[in-house]
Amino acid sequence: MVRITLLLLLISGGGFFSPIEGQVIQRFETTYPGESVKEQYFGYVENSDTIKHGHYTYFFKTGKPMQEGEYKDNLLVGEWLTYYENGFLKSIWHFENGKKNGWFKIIAEDNSLIQSGKFKNGLPDSVVTSYYPTKVVSERACYQNGRLNGTQESYYDDGKIKIKISMLNGQATGTTEEFYADGGLKSSGLKSHGLWQDTVKYYFPNGKVQRTVPYNIEGKITGKLSGYYETGNKMVTNTYLIDTLNGPSEEFFPNGLLAEEGIYRNGVRDSIWTAYYPSGTIFSRGWFSKGVLSNRWSVFNEDGTIKQIGNYYNGKEEGFWQYFYKNGSLKSEGTMINGVENGVWKAYDLNGQIAEAAFYINGEILYHRKLIVQTDK
Repeated sequence: MVRITLLLLLISGGGFFSPIEGQVIQRFETTYPGESVKEQYFGYVENSDTIKHGHYTYFFKTGKPMQEGEYKDNLLVGEWLTYYENGFLKSIWHFENGKKNGWFKIIAEDNSLIQSGKFKNGLPDSVVTSYYPTKVVSERACYQNGRLNGTQESYYDDGKIKIKISMLNGQATGTTEEFYADGGLKSSGLKSHGLWQDTVKYYFPNGKVQRTVPYNIEGKITGKLSGYYETGNKMVTNTYLIDTLNGPSEEFFPNGLLAEEGIYRNGVRDSIWTAYYPSGTIFSRGWFSKGVLSNRWSVFNEDGTIKQIGNYYNGKEEGFWQYFYKNGSLKSEGTMINGVENGVWKAYDLNGQIAEAAFYINGEILYHRKLIVQTDK
């Protein structure tokens, strides 16, 4: 509902801005359901349109002001205030011809400052500072004509630097650094138009390099990415092409010895891959095809003797498989189809004699005979 009250103010006076000569200033009200006042403002009617002109107040349903300020010919001007429902001041803004112009403050209910800065022609145009509830600065950002320009910094709640970014026309351009809470460097690199460039380095809290990531001019990971243990020993080296694993890959144990090696193509394993024990001897060797186990695979004991050997097809065991005792003699053998036992499987004792025999269909035993009791050693 809108209520209108005529005022005996025609051109000026009483602190109101002057409307077009001859217009009658009126007081307007709108209400919530239940008739409590929602808005209260001054203005005039022109061609059936209500033009706000003078003081304006918007209320909570409790009747307390939510925001207030001045209009001039339907444009916000001067100082505008907003409030919490408990009546405490929430923010201060300044306007000129309907646009934010001048300093502003945003305030918490406990009266601590949340953010402050300046606007010009409706755009932020100064250092805008944000705060923790403890009044410690949480962020400083330099704006020019609405865009971030210069150094942007964020801080831990104890005031120590957390992130430092060089900005140009709203995009990260130049050095970008992140820090640990104790002040140690966490990461460092260069950006251009918001994209990483060259090599970005990440660090452990002890200052040693954790990871190096190479980027091309388009901001895509391209080249050798290296990761390290906190001791400084290398953990992994992967080759990337446009954000995708392509090329040789190596992983290492903490003692520096090779743990695994192979080749990626289009983001998946696609070549012979070899895995090692921490002692340096081979654990397994075989093929991947487009990311799945394929062809012949061999698994070895740490002393280098063969443990098992067989083939894969589409990631599942397929064909003839053999398993061996630690002394190298045959332990068992049989056929796998689609990942499960099929046909006759035989188990042998250490002397090479058949100890057991079984007949499988799709992984289920149809016939089993045990001939000799024999333990592995």
